[in-house]
Amino acid sequence: MSKAEYAFTDRQPYALNYYRISQTDTDGQSKYFSTVTVKLNPNKELEAMHYVQQDNVYVQVAGATPGKGSLVLYNKEGKKLASQSIMMTNDVSTYKIEKPVRNGVYLLSVESNGRKLYNAKVMIF
Repeated sequence: MSKAEYAFTDRQPYALNYYRISQTDTDGQSKYFSTVTVKLNPNKELEAMHYVQQDNVYVQVAGATPGKGSLVLYNKEGKKLASQSIMMTNDVSTYKIEKPVRNGVYLLSVESNGRKLYNAKVMIF
């Protein structure tokens, strides 16, 4: 029996991630290991929250590094549906993006310099 080592890097993790390993032996037997939770905070000073109101999704952000950013809305398959350029400040700021027409679960992201600073699921109903 030989020892095998594997590695995986999640190149676009969210603030809260769940990972689980499945091992399948050469005889076809599978074993599942416990799910682990990994919580990230890429911008320790950043605080954000979102809410849906009428025809828009709003994101309130505080403590961001000043500069250009974007508010992006994805469908659950990861396809970008809408994007809004924003100017981020260290102060409390509220940004909005148009709410999707169809009901469902969407992913909302505040991005700056190629990094996702805030990620959240948004339910539209």
